[in-house]
Amino acid sequence: MRMDIIDWSAVRSIPPKTRGNRGYFPTKKVPTGYVAYESQLERDFFLLCDHDPSVLRFQHQPIKIPLKNGKKGSSGYTPDVFIEFMNKTKVLIEIKEELDQKTVLKNKNKWNTAKKWAEKRGVIFSVINKIIQNEMIFIYLLSSCVFRHFL
Repeated sequence: MRMDIIDWSAVRSIPPKTRGNRGYFPTKKVPTGYVAYESQLERDFFLLCDHDPSVLRFQHQPIKIPLKNGKKGSSGYTPDVFIEFMNKTKVLIEIKEELDQKTVLKNKNKWNTAKKWAEKRGVIFSVINKIIQNEMIFIYLLSSCVFRHFL
């Protein structure tokens, strides 16, 4: 019997917003048939997942990880995406525009908790930003037949 780490449905919905880049696009790699994004950076990352043949499936807003916030009680943290690759590697990712010191300090507790949650389940937790994502896109283009055609 196969046990999934997540239930392959979004645990947090993306509310409409008057500003910013939010939306949906169809994909066969998400069980619901579409992926919701909250930023252009998320959209671009999800498109990369959708077109990468090594990605078996992925899910946006995949899991709510319980957090203990001291005096505030408990709450939850929802990473941006869970990816399962063809080789069975599983990755939980948070996508941030910037990874400056302020962002890291603000999210340190959440990210440490997510890392521990992931390690217990044999999952890799990672935080990526636009610089890392641009490098991933470049590597993907270098390895694709389409890019080689133009070399």
